[in-house]
This record gives sequence, C-alpha cells and structure tokens, in this order.
Amino acid sequence: MPVSADPILKTPFGIIILIASLTVFCLSSLGQPTNWLLHDILIGDLGLKAIPKERPLLVKMNTESDFASGLETLVDQLSVLNAREIILLPPLSQAPLPGVTEQHPSTKVTRAMDTSSCDVSDAGQLTTNPQTPQLATVVPRFAYGAHRFIPPLSNHGCVGYSESPILSDHQSVNFLYLNAGLPLVGAEQVRSGALIPELVAAKTVLIGAVEPHFASSFRTPTTDGTLSYLQLQGLIWETQVNQAAVLPTPMWQTLLAVFLLTCFNLLIFQPLTTRQALAVSTILVAAILTLAAFLLKARFQVLPVTELGLSQIACLVFIRQIRWSRIDKAMESMLTEAQSLLAERLTPTEFHQTENPWSQIIVLINQQLNLNRSILLEKVPQDHRVREIQALNCSLDHIAEKRRDYQRKPYSDAIELAGPLQLTGTYFKDVTEGELEYIAPLMFGNQILGFWALTVKTDAQWNREAFEHNIANFSRQIAELVYHRDQWQRDQRRNKSKSHSILTLQGGRQVHTELEGALFLLQKRLDELEDVFSGLSSAAVLFNLFGQIKLVNHRMESLANQAGLTLYKTTAVELLSHLCEISLDAARRHLRHVTLKQLPVTLTVRRMIPDKRFVLNMRPIRPDADTQVGDLNAREVEPFELVGILFELVDVSHTEQLLFLRDDLYGQFARELKNQLNRITLAVTQIARLNDADPQRPVLVDTVDQSVSLSVQLLENLGKKYRNDNEDSDFKMTAPVNAIRVLQEAETACSKLLERSRVTFKKQFPISTNLISVDGERLKLVILSIIELLAKDGVPDSQITIMIKEQSRDGKLQTCIFFNNEGYGMPQSTLDAILARDASMLLGSSDQVEHCIGILRTVEYYGGTFTVQSEVGNGFRISLCFRGVKLLESDEER
Repeated sequence: MPVSADPILKTPFGIIILIASLTVFCLSSLGQPTNWLLHDILIGDLGLKAIPKERPLLVKMNTESDFASGLETLVDQLSVLNAREIILLPPLSQAPLPGVTEQHPSTKVTRAMDTSSCDVSDAGQLTTNPQTPQLATVVPRFAYGAHRFIPPLSNHGCVGYSESPILSDHQSVNFLYLNAGLPLVGAEQVRSGALIPELVAAKTVLIGAVEPHFASSFRTPTTDGTLSYLQLQGLIWETQVNQAAVLPTPMWQTLLAVFLLTCFNLLIFQPLTTRQALAVSTILVAAILTLAAFLLKARFQVLPVTELGLSQIACLVFIRQIRWSRIDKAMESMLTEAQSLLAERLTPTEFHQTENPWSQIIVLINQQLNLNRSILLEKVPQDHRVREIQALNCSLDHIAEKRRDYQRKPYSDAIELAGPLQLTGTYFKDVTEGELEYIAPLMFGNQILGFWALTVKTDAQWNREAFEHNIANFSRQIAELVYHRDQWQRDQRRNKSKSHSILTLQGGRQVHTELEGALFLLQKRLDELEDVFSGLSSAAVLFNLFGQIKLVNHRMESLANQAGLTLYKTTAVELLSHLCEISLDAARRHLRHVTLKQLPVTLTVRRMIPDKRFVLNMRPIRPDADTQVGDLNAREVEPFELVGILFELVDVSHTEQLLFLRDDLYGQFARELKNQLNRITLAVTQIARLNDADPQRPVLVDTVDQSVSLSVQLLENLGKKYRNDNEDSDFKMTAPVNAIRVLQEAETACSKLLERSRVTFKKQFPISTNLISVDGERLKLVILSIIELLAKDGVPDSQITIMIKEQSRDGKLQTCIFFNNEGYGMPQSTLDAILARDASMLLGSSDQVEHCIGILRTVEYYGGTFTVQSEVGNGFRISLCFRGVKLLESDEER
C-alpha cells in the first residue's frame, strides 16, 4: 500500500519561510524585553554578581548647611588622605572651593555637571577654570522596568567618567557590581578622622547630597529595588571606568546563532519521536539559559535567549507539523486504498455489526439442524416479557402460548433447567403426531437474552440424548454471540455520542479510527487467507527465488516432522532433491524450468510416510496484473517478476487405493473368469468325445451356454463395481475393498506404537478373500483405533490376534475380522453402558475405550456391524463384519 511523497519543493519552501520568519523576528527586536527580563531575574532573583577592578568611595552630605563650609573641609580632609580624584556631584558641583587645588595639587577635584547644563554653546563657561576639569553626569534611561541604559554624551559636547565615549543607546549599567556592594560613608565620618586611610588612598571619591537632586530614588532589578542618585552615579562610574557596560548580543551574532540552531534542530529532530524531541528541546533550552548566565557574568553580554528559544520551539513545531501532515496524508491515502480493496472484494457484514442478529442466527440453525419448526424470542428491555422476532418453517403466530412472561411456566422451568426443556403441554399450534416441542433459554451467565422454541419430527434413528445435547450447545453459542454483539453495539453507541466526542476531543472525522477499522478488516481477511492456506489438506511451502521460506502450512510442518526434515534450514533446491531423490543438478534444472519458463512441474515424491503417497507440484506464483501497474518505487521488485515458487505435496493415496481396487477387482475377476473358462473347456472336451445321440450332450451344451452367459455377466458386473454403481442408495459411499490390504497398511502405520507397547501381531489370514463393501479410508481409521486400544490395554510381550473369516448370513456373503488381545480388559457392564450412548457423545472423548467405540459406530453407516466384548484380566474381543462383494451371485444370493 504505497504512499506518495510530498512535492519536492514543498518542504524546502517551508524551511525557507521558517528561517525568514525567525530572521524578521530577530531584526524587529521583539525579543529584547524578554531578554532583559531574564537579565533582571539572573541579577535580582539569582543574585548574580561581579567584582570590579576599580571601585569609588561614595561620601554623602546630610544637610544643605554643610554645603558651604563643610564641603571645603571635607575636600581638604580627603586630599590629606591622598584621594586620587574627588568628583563633586550636582548640586554640590556649584559650591565654591577657594584654594583647594593649590593646597593639595596631587588630588584632582572635578565638578560634574548635569547634561542639561552641558551644551556646545556654553562650553566656554564650563572650562573657564582649566585646573578644575568638568564632566557630565547622566541619569540612565528607564526601560523594561528599571533605569538601565546610559545615554550617549557625544551629542552634548561633554564626557563621562571614562575616556571611552558611550556611542550606543543600549549600553546598560552593570548591576552585577551592585550585588557586590558600593562603599558608602558619611561626611561626618570623614571630618572626624574615623575613616580608614586605605579606603581613600589612590581612590576616586564621589561626593553627593542626601537630598534628592533628580528623583527620590531610581528603580533597579536588584533585590533592594531602588538606589539614591549618589549610589546610581557610583554604579555608573564603576561601569564606565571598568568598561563593563552590559551589552546586548550584536545583531549579526544573533542571526548567525539562530540560523545555526535552526539547522541543527532540523537535522536532529527528524529521526526522533515526539517525546524524544521534547526531551532534547528541554535540554537545549536549559543549555541556552546556562550559557546566558555564563555570558552575563563573564562577558557582560545579554544572550538572545528569546530568539534562540523561539527558534527551538519553532523547529520542534515545524518538524512535528511536517511529520503529522505526512501522517495525515498517508492515513488518508491508506484509508482510500483500504476502502477500495474492501470494495473490490465481497465481504459479508460482521455479525456484531448487523441491525438484526436473529436473521443470521435463524440461517445458522437452518444450515446445521434438521428442525420442523423454529421460533426465536427476544427479551423486551426493562421488562420480564419476551416477544417473537424470527421464525423458520412457520410464522410468528404459530405460538399458542399468549402470556410471553418468562417468570412463568414454561419459560421459568427452562431457565431453572438451564437447557432445552421438552414441553408436555401445547406451545405450538397444530402439533402433528410424532412432533416433539422444546423450548431452550438463551442465557449468558445469569442474563436472559431470549428463548428458542422448536419442534422436531422423530423417526427410528432419532436419538434424544444427542439431540438435546446439540440443542444445548447451540443455545449457549447463540446466547454468547448475542451478548457480545449487544456489548459491542453499546460501546459503539457510547463512542459515537456527541457528548462523548466533545469531552474526549474527538469531534469531526476521525481518519485514524476509520483507518484502524479498514486495516482491521484487511487484517481479518489476511488472517482468514492464512488460515485457509494453513488448513489445506495438501502440504504446501512457498519459497522465494533466493531459496528462503516465505510461507508454510500446518500440513507441511506435520509431514516434515514425521519425515525428519528441517524445513527452515533447507533451500528449495535441497528440498526438491531430498523429496524426489534426484541429484542437485536435476533439481536445479527443474527449478530453472519453473523460474524462466514460468510453467508448473509435477514430480513423484519418495514415500515419506509408510501409508501415504504424494506427488510434488511446483508452480510459479506471479503477481496479479493490477499489482504490476505503478511506479517501481511504490512496490517491491521481484526477480523475474515472480512472488515465489510454491511446493505443493498432493496426497494421492486415494488414487493409489483406486489402483489397488482395480488390481483387486481384476484379480477376483480373473479367478472367477478362469473358473468359467475351465467349465467351458471341460464341457467342450466332453462334448467332442460324445456322439450326437448321447443324452449327456444337451446337458453339456447347456453348461457351456450358462458359463458363457455368466462370463458376460461377470464382465458387466466388473464395470459396475469399478464405477461404484451401488444399487443400495443407503451405501453410496462404499466401494470394494481388500480387507487384507487395509490390515497390512494399518499394521505399518502402527509399527511405532506396537514397538513402544511391546506388543506383536498374530495374523490368521486366508491366501485370498473376497472384497468387502466399505469406505476404505474409514475402515483404516477404525482398525487403527482398535489396534491403539488393544495395544494400550495389552500387557507387555503379548500378542494381538487378527483373524479373517468368510461366512454366510441370511443367504448373504459376509467377511468378518476378529481382534483379540491379552490385556487387562474391563467389566462387561461398564462396556455395555458405553455402548448404549450415542456416537456423538463418544467421539473425541479422552477415554480411549469411549473414543474407539464412537469410531466403531461409523461402520454402521456403511452396512457393517460390530461387537465388543471384554472381561477383566482377559482383554478385549472385537469383531467387524461387512458385506462381501461377488462379481457373480448365486440364485439364493440374488
């Protein structure tokens, strides 16, 4: 069932669209908020931090009264402590400091101005004092929930804390330094001399006011949440001086990473299942997050996690969608082909799918049982009544009983009996003489499903026990069929209900369910064909052209086991050589004939089993013409366009028996014809010696005429017997059989059993005997069953005596076969009880005696009789008697 592939450009075009979509998303910077959110989580929630090489000292002044007098003292004190640079932040940068730079020339004092006061036109005012360099302070731009991006100063004609200009709008303050802490002291602590000199020496000191200059606080992604203006400027100083601004990944690197990850995913996801792909995606996303944390800490770079994560998810969905679309397309194609194949073949509706199962049940009853009238009644739902639903050989109104209440008689009696009940009252209308009425409950477990009312016409051969046993078996099987069909119908109604479909998200067309049903029917048909192949009476094995076994049925396996063949270790040419006892070259020649000319070959097979004869039919198995049409890629290519070579062992034992029958008939015909010819020769010799007036001459002439007439009759009877033209219509299946030959074949077939039981044969056969009228194969099975019983019952090192006698009974010739053994036997009373039972109750029994007697009953169908006697300690005595076959019958026999 081939499935067409996708168009060659469909999937590559989809990949191009996927990559283009991811590229547009990257260029649009829509993933930046999520990337910076991850940055804030790593710093704020996970506490990621970094230690800067250069750190400033922050000094805060508490009141405005200190600005004039206290600021100069503070600067002098810090200069004494060898501060490398003192930066005065607004608004302190506007305060005058007379003489500070002259007293401490080693300390650089810088006034920081607002960017609003920093303009090119005012540059002269800012640089009027060349000994006091000025710089500009900035407030980070608020973005993504925090003050983070340092604006560039190149357009304002000012410089920041570092000589490296800030040229990008997305250089973020390094909040990792904030988690490491900012050194902050008060002005009073400096003026009082309580400050440790090492904190100031060779350091940059930022002096700012406690009172807010721009805002009361500034938001940060750290756990503290806000910073003062002084702390924010100190963090900016650390970021700029250490050149540690946090930067997003450059766009070209983002595009390259997304492209490489997309290609990797498209390659790695193809052979994976959905669960495996989800597991790999989870691992890759975890690796991306780990890499993001590493790059942020080590290189102060924000990894494009959103872009990479979106690429991961998009590739996963894309591959899954492509696979699901192909699966859907394949299921649609397979469903169409499966429904087409089913439509081409006549498939009867399954029993559990029929709307009315009783119509099929009535057909089953009519095919299997010989009933006079039959009516099926089903239980009314939610009630204790039944209603008639189907009738056979009558109509539904033939029931005389009107109540239909199964809690009353006769229904309740049948339920209590749990089997067929013969009715004593009148249930059917117009019951004739000899017509018996029965009612049987259809029950599965304790559940009442209905009733089966029936009548039967009895005759001399009718057996009550066997009939009621069959009715009980059919009732149980019918009840089980109906019960399982009702359960299946209930499940189907529940599954097809709209509420169930909505709750289970199975609304609309369910292609997989339809495909499952179609494949189930095809599989069922395939199983039926395999069962038919396995159940063939002919032993068959199918080889491919490479000599390997493709199929073998049960019959072939059984023959191989009996003959000691190892099929699965044997090639076709070796099996052919072994079966037909020919050379390998001859076997190859026959196989070439089958393969190249594609013609069958029939060969004689050696005797694999002593009592069986086979011929080997070898024939090529070619595919149908319909299967040969189509693309070579859509079907399997076979050498020489052959599916294989079928070896079929056909059992010709029956044909061999017909040949034996011919020989036996011709032998008996030759003996009787010889007798008549001898009479004619003797009479003619005597006539030649007598003269015409001798009174014995007419008598001898009559003898010659009678012998000639008998010879003609002999020839006519020979043709009738060979064609099996039996005048007795009751025994059409019989044929002339040589009893001695059948006994010899049975002895050969039982040789292993006799050897295991340590029992031998004692045969008392005449040199020749008349043929008997019986089915030869059935007689052989009967004799095998008798020998098996006597062998298992016999004591070790004993004998089974078999004797053939011809006798006349009621003027008819009979041939009887007597079997005796030296065994343990059984009481005659027990044997009589078994003999009184019906054959259908005995056949297949695990008890050897019951099974043997059940098989012995079959000889009565061919006009034979049997007797079985036994005595404890003296074994069994069994006799079989059959009508003899004579080509010429005497006047008394006629």
